Amino acid sequence: MADWASALISSGAGLVGAVLGVWGTWFREERRRKLEVGERGAYLAIMVGNALSDFGHECARVAEDEGRVEPSNGIDYRYSRVNAPKFDAATYNVDWQAIPAELADRILRLPSLIQAVRDRLEGSYPDTDPEDAFFYFEDRQYMYAELGMHAFDAAAALRAHAGLPGRATLVAMLEVRRTEIEAVRRKRMEEFHAPISLI
Repeated sequence: MADWASALISSGAGLVGAVLGVWGTWFREERRRKLEVGERGAYLAIMVGNALSDFGHECARVAEDEGRVEPSNGIDYRYSRVNAPKFDAATYNVDWQAIPAELADRILRLPSLIQAVRDRLEGSYPDTDPEDAFFYFEDRQYMYAELGMHAFDAAAALRAHAGLPGRATLVAMLEVRRTEIEAVRRKRMEEFHAPISLI
């Protein structure tokens, strides 16, 4: 009976040793992989987060641009003072799999949002009619304020995911600008739909 018990104990110890060895190897590899993903995620957060913040600041400039007036043949034409900013996530050589899919989608979707804004402005105001210039600039300011807030939010989420400190942004200014434009639009709609008095 002693031979049988010692054989059982030896094989059990060997099995436990093998399981612990496999588990230890897996644990080391998983830890190394998480560190690598964390480092790639931090690099992505720094590179892309700064680009998003820069884009957000440029959007804030557009949100404040009321255009410059240049008279021509007795008509006042209004032109942009600030060029529309660009952001192309594909230009960054980073590992997009190092961040959650939802966050990557928010960032990678930004170029299509920018294009949608451009298309809407070009489609709504194809012939820069001086009469429409005010509405063009109002829409442009509003839409770029929203794009800027989207960029700042994505940059903040990136930094938070990577454990990096936040940065001061212009989100509050963009929110105020958007609210001002909404108030002007509401007032204009109320005046437009006001009942006409025949007295």
